[in-house]
Amino acid sequence: MSKAAPLGPVPFGPVSYDATGALCLSSTPLAPLAAQFGSPLYVYSGAHISAQIERLQSAFAALNPLICYAVKANMNTHVIRHVASHGVGADVVSVGELRRALAAGVSPEKIVFAGVAKQPAELEAGLETGILQFNVESWSELEALNAAAARMGTIAPVALRVNPDVDAQTLAKITTGSRGNKFGLPFDDIPSLVQQMQTLPHVRLEALAMHIGSQLFKMQPFSDAYKRLADLTRHLASEGTVLKRLDMGGGLGIPYAPDDGEGPDPVDLAAAAAEHLGPLGLPTIVEPGRFVVGNAGVMIAEVVYPKDSYDHRFLLLNAGMNDLMRPALYEAYHHILPLQQSAAQPHLHLDKLDGPCNCMRQFLLSLLLSRPFRCTLCNHFDSPHAHAMDSNTRQSMLNTYCRRDKSVGADSTC
Repeated sequence: MSKAAPLGPVPFGPVSYDATGALCLSSTPLAPLAAQFGSPLYVYSGAHISAQIERLQSAFAALNPLICYAVKANMNTHVIRHVASHGVGADVVSVGELRRALAAGVSPEKIVFAGVAKQPAELEAGLETGILQFNVESWSELEALNAAAARMGTIAPVALRVNPDVDAQTLAKITTGSRGNKFGLPFDDIPSLVQQMQTLPHVRLEALAMHIGSQLFKMQPFSDAYKRLADLTRHLASEGTVLKRLDMGGGLGIPYAPDDGEGPDPVDLAAAAAEHLGPLGLPTIVEPGRFVVGNAGVMIAEVVYPKDSYDHRFLLLNAGMNDLMRPALYEAYHHILPLQQSAAQPHLHLDKLDGPCNCMRQFLLSLLLSRPFRCTLCNHFDSPHAHAMDSNTRQSMLNTYCRRDKSVGADSTC
């Protein structure tokens, strides 16, 4: 294993060092929070979340879409409540996420229920709640939804999720709109499915939906997908099917390290949407998740022991992959910084950073430690897929979720 060049303490986004060398999140020092609440500790910045939502609202001002926050990005109820305070809706994929969104104050008419394997009880929960729409992904799901609505004596509002077979140009494990992905209905099958839906009296087609992947930095895949969505909408209209709205999905990426720069600009995403979807004159929905909360949070952990084994050096933390699972799942990079910066500190070169149960990731980095072998580290993490993430969280998970979730807000807002 080769050694990487020392990273040094280079913060980015809402994370910065103050004049005393203390690491801060949105100008709030983190060390006192770690001392007060212990670690592992998650801290979120309400100010950063608000700023990201305002960026989206400003960028999409011309289209004025309903913004539905993808709850899978971070299910912390305080975070959802803060997001909802901006008039934002929710994109949920399980009954657990639905209940969290409602508990956080999201209006039912602003909730979109997505996910490929909604169970009958979940469909009934969505119908009982009176959500805006179900994003349906298969004929089998349509039949199940029709049956659930019939049992309840109602009609279910449906958006057919289209798989446009577009290369999202992102990581293979988080692409969702290409041929071979489990998500969505084949593009060419939509017209016939719309006709078949006439045999299901308890579902009503209201929209088309699309989501091609996550962590996208390039605009061309979005543009290609929106064009296909617009073409399909026009084709359906020519056959007499008039839609009420279009769901553009989400997927806008964020920086994970200083070298990533500022990341993509939502203004460019809005321009692609306006070019292809604007002329249709239909209301739209956009479903950001990572973009809203991804850089808003940090995880604080403490180095318990150093360990030298053969030609490797490890730092063993009081946190593990259960606290930050993305590195283990995707070999994802997360920036690590000491809570206290000092010019007198020596660099410690290490190969791996491990938690008590499993390897968090092979970091290949250099850390600046505040004490020789006892220090507190701050992991600037992407909230999606951290402790909060389980895209199929059920009620049993909901009941146990908060046992280790020591969360506080950097701005006393979330």
